[in-house]
Amino acid sequence: MKRNNNIKLYNMVLPIWLLWLIPGTWIIILPLTFITDSAVLLLSLKALKQNEIKQKYKRTIWEIWVLGFAADIPGIVLLGISQFFPYSQTGFLNWWYENITNNVVFHPSGNIFSLLYVLAAIAVSSVFIYLFNLKISLKNINMDDRAKKLTALSLAVFTSPWLFLLPIQ
Repeated sequence: MKRNNNIKLYNMVLPIWLLWLIPGTWIIILPLTFITDSAVLLLSLKALKQNEIKQKYKRTIWEIWVLGFAADIPGIVLLGISQFFPYSQTGFLNWWYENITNNVVFHPSGNIFSLLYVLAAIAVSSVFIYLFNLKISLKNINMDDRAKKLTALSLAVFTSPWLFLLPIQ
């Protein structure tokens, strides 16, 4: 059996993984994420005309912030899966490499296939953001179910990992 020595392994570098590659980015990402989560939470509570906004904020913001990072993991896994198909000169693997593997990392909006793949990863993370906030962060807060759902939805939409759409070059 002849082995294909033309297989190339490319780095699975995604914007979120820069946190591990360049540890100094944590200094920027952590406070920016906290500020974004805080702004969305406070604006949602105010728009929904909630009382005791300050107390609700204090009781939930840390969980919302930490669970936001946890919710990004399924999307990161989905993006990582796109990188595990080896290069081939023919067939589906060639199509996958040309349309998904390279573009997901280097130019997510390079074609409709990679864009849809990255948007799917963002959607997966968004669903987890929504569920984590609804079922965990906001569970014991004195709000009606509609307000909890709308707050969780606001957090899911506005704090989704939109950075997945940024190319690394």
